[in-house]
Amino acid sequence: MNISFQGRRQDMDTVIQSQFGLNWMDKEEILSEADYYKYFTESEFNPRKRRSAFNLRPGKPSSSHSCCHVREVPKDLRSKNFMKPNGLDQFYQKYTEAYGIPVIGSDQVSDNALRRACYVVRFMFADNKNVRTSYYKRYGRVAVIGASEGTTDIPEHSWLPKRLNERTRGLGATDYAPVCTAGEENASCFCKDKYFLEDIFVHEVAHGAHYLGAKYAIDGWSTKLINQFEDAQRTGLWNDTYAMNSSAEYFAEGVQSYFNVNTHLDKADGVHGPISNRKRLEEYDPVLYDLIHEVFPCKNRFLKRCESTRGISKENTQIKDEMKSAETTNGAREEVTFADNEDKLTVTDSTASTQLEKETEENEFQTNDTTTNGVTDCTDIKEKCIMWALQKECRQNPEYMLYNCKKSCNACGDAIAKECKDWHHQCSVWASSGRCKTQSTYMFEYCKLSCDACESLRKNGDNNCVDENTKCHYWSFIGECVKNQNYMLSKCKHSCKVC
Repeated sequence: MNISFQGRRQDMDTVIQSQFGLNWMDKEEILSEADYYKYFTESEFNPRKRRSAFNLRPGKPSSSHSCCHVREVPKDLRSKNFMKPNGLDQFYQKYTEAYGIPVIGSDQVSDNALRRACYVVRFMFADNKNVRTSYYKRYGRVAVIGASEGTTDIPEHSWLPKRLNERTRGLGATDYAPVCTAGEENASCFCKDKYFLEDIFVHEVAHGAHYLGAKYAIDGWSTKLINQFEDAQRTGLWNDTYAMNSSAEYFAEGVQSYFNVNTHLDKADGVHGPISNRKRLEEYDPVLYDLIHEVFPCKNRFLKRCESTRGISKENTQIKDEMKSAETTNGAREEVTFADNEDKLTVTDSTASTQLEKETEENEFQTNDTTTNGVTDCTDIKEKCIMWALQKECRQNPEYMLYNCKKSCNACGDAIAKECKDWHHQCSVWASSGRCKTQSTYMFEYCKLSCDACESLRKNGDNNCVDENTKCHYWSFIGECVKNQNYMLSKCKHSCKVC
């Protein structure tokens, strides 16, 4: 880190702790995400009891986005007049946006991670116009922490104790530091992510929607949330889970379950438990469900980051149509439109039938950004691919390497689709823990051998008993032999056991 950059970080310390009256706090007491929110939000930790740390941002949010277009940070956002407290720091070199809400990262962050973070922003602020406007007016933004960076590398959080990096890979926006953050490894579904089974961006943006959005935009909402949290504590709801750390975590964990992106455990372990999806949430804690529904009334279907590719989807239409048909809450929503050239996130289990209807007889090979027939360009995008390959990163980190370093990983053409092997060194461990079922899209792509999902035209003694598409075994696994018989019984004979 250069001297000028260190100076800017020291300036941030001064701004946060002095200019806005936080000299009273002992930052060394902040040991966790829950501690962080207490210092900035709970009345007993905030003697000034200020409703907002800054004057409001000029302008208003748009009703569109440019998530597919990652570019340089606009000059006006470097100014403190447009982005408090001091404008966006030079640490941030990449930018995209949804509704005018900045989605930013350093030059170490991949474009794909920024696009995914932007998708989360687009999705979570689509429902409620007043919540969206409040987040925008209070300088709300979202930043991606690079896989090689720490939480305290984010300028707005640089004054926090470095040991926080050991426990925390993201924080939600508050009035004093209006940025939501989470790790690139989570957004991009890297297998090294310690939160692999849950969507941390949804969790952190939920905090932002709470503290910069619903708290101001929905009358009485915060009081109802706190009262319900205290009631849940008294009655033992959510016992032995992270949700009981604070009213903030109670809401954010509930939002993850509401959007079906929380970790599921049959028995609570101190962090997670069995209330991990929308249906169970509504049955178990209907008051919390209703509070979440006030903020996210459209009930849109959220595309899970590890169960999607980019390229061919109806996701754009689905969000718009559901927003139009869902009942209006307090006059808070308006139709939000999306650019025709958006970076669409696609193909989950629930859309497989639609995809199959469009499937051609040609074997398709999909990358993260494009769909091409046959083979794709066999090149290395990154300069250090050869070195990384020699360090065995093709197996340690295949989701990054097989996209950026095809040549060095010997993964050209349809090698990934057809070769019967495990591309990741942990495949057998994951398969034994049930991930072939719970993370089927990823596992059937990168862990074919361990999931018994090889597609190399197995014949069973009959020359006609073959799978004509490399995805047949996966489709049969999710029930398409019954749901889409016309295609499957003709093109996927082996996997559907018709011969």
